[in-house]
Amino acid sequence: MLTPKIYKCRPLAALRTGAMRQSLLLSAHKGLQVCTAAMLFGFRIVDDMIDGLSHWMDEKGYRRLDDFRGKAVANTVNWNDLNMNFDTKAVIDSEKCIECGRCHIACEDTSHQAIRFDTAVDGSRSFTVIDEECVGCNLCAMICPVPECIEMRPVDNGLDYVTWENHPLNENPSP
Repeated sequence: MLTPKIYKCRPLAALRTGAMRQSLLLSAHKGLQVCTAAMLFGFRIVDDMIDGLSHWMDEKGYRRLDDFRGKAVANTVNWNDLNMNFDTKAVIDSEKCIECGRCHIACEDTSHQAIRFDTAVDGSRSFTVIDEECVGCNLCAMICPVPECIEMRPVDNGLDYVTWENHPLNENPSP
């Protein structure tokens, strides 16, 4: 059984699923913080997370966190090599949506006001992404309680691949 360590709390919505937790550990993180999850689901969520991680480790044959911590680092790239013109947008599946409004609230209050909220005559609610405002931050998908209801899709914006080194906003390019 794993023993949790307590770390200074800061919001980290990326811990919502077991796969997200494992990916952070595979990326060499030494601790996971669960403030938002504890606020939404109570402290029992920590026991559930520990149980889930323990089962995953058993399935994979890992005995200790250090057996797999950092294994994904080789799959990362230097930030300076990323395409600064890459664009992704949220897409809400109206068939899966339970009309809870969490996506709208999170985007409206803490992000880019990119999700429109409409109410029909019958009282049903709909949520639509405003592509021009969406910056692809993924906050809506992380806060949504319905798996795969909100998908982040790459968008072909017609812009050339450009790294930070060559980006017009970079005031200090290398010689």
